[in-house]
Amino acid sequence: MIKINLKDIAKRLPHVYDWQHSLLKKLPAFLFVGNFCVAGGAVRSLLEGKKDIDGDIDIYTFSQQDKTELATALISSGFKEVAHTEWSRTFNGNGIDVQIMEQIYVDETDVIQSFDFTVTQGAYTPDKDEFTFGFWTFSDVNTKTLTINKLKHSDKVLGRLAKYCNYGYEPTHDALTQIYEFIRSSPSTKVSPYYRRGRKYLY
Repeated sequence: MIKINLKDIAKRLPHVYDWQHSLLKKLPAFLFVGNFCVAGGAVRSLLEGKKDIDGDIDIYTFSQQDKTELATALISSGFKEVAHTEWSRTFNGNGIDVQIMEQIYVDETDVIQSFDFTVTQGAYTPDKDEFTFGFWTFSDVNTKTLTINKLKHSDKVLGRLAKYCNYGYEPTHDALTQIYEFIRSSPSTKVSPYYRRGRKYLY
């Protein structure tokens, strides 16, 4: 993993201050709560050269107390809870959706090590003013290359693949092979009893 503080990343990505301002403007609650990180698409947008966060913001916490305090701070600042699943709580306000993940993580590294694609492996920890990235994240975002970090949910991986293809990312041959084998070997996948050229087909 690669850790970079805000001042150092600004030497290569000076728009990081605009990005940070956008984050704090949308979520003033960040100024008053504890230990957590923003990760995934919001951080990827920084590497793509965007100054403003225009999508959902996903938040990962490191204790039950942090999760509770953050939800309370969001509601106090005018956000409304609009959905609650086994995976996350979603709040809406300031024109954006904010998701607080239900799972508790050890730290930022634990968060990004759990992500499926390397291009999503970016996290920003506000109270440290620090970014954490996967080893290949910078390169893969720069080249719009979709490679696998870890596959977890066979029922969601194709939707995730299509999502990033629509963003202009191109999966490698190895990534597509890994996804195919992952789905094929999943206990929840039905496999046709018929064979064609010695290969099973999914249906």
